[in-house]
Amino acid sequence: SSGDSNTGPGGQDTGSGSQVTLDFFIGKGMYNVNGIAYTMDVSPIIKESRTLLPIRFVTEAIGANIQWFDAEKKVLINQGATAIELWIGKNQARINGQSVLIDPDNASVMPLIVNGRTMMPLRFIAENLGCEVEWVPEFSQIKIRYQGNKMDPQPEPPME
Repeated sequence: SSGDSNTGPGGQDTGSGSQVTLDFFIGKGMYNVNGIAYTMDVSPIIKESRTLLPIRFVTEAIGANIQWFDAEKKVLINQGATAIELWIGKNQARINGQSVLIDPDNASVMPLIVNGRTMMPLRFIAENLGCEVEWVPEFSQIKIRYQGNKMDPQPEPPME
């Protein structure tokens, strides 16, 4: 190429540096990833003025890893150097081993099991994974923007 391309050596790397935009709608079983519609088997709900949903719809889209520990009723989310642990019915979580309140303004915000599905607080998890979260009240919509590899910025290769 003539040196004016923006892709590093080896061409387009879709995994890192790419922005992901997600749209979720309260009570709707349809969500968007980068403008493409997908269906979810459980709709996001509002509980204690906070959005809860099965968090794997977020983690899968941004490449985070999620594990369920049945004995402890614990969810572990890993993204780069960040580890988030949450427990069903507990309003405290751990981020990289440090205990934090999920919502300092509302002690009732916690992961719940609703109709057999684990519903997690969306904003707390998304923001701790480096996402920007925006509430659009007119459409009961949650917009999430994730810039790939936010935790681990790669230096730009020098231009030839």
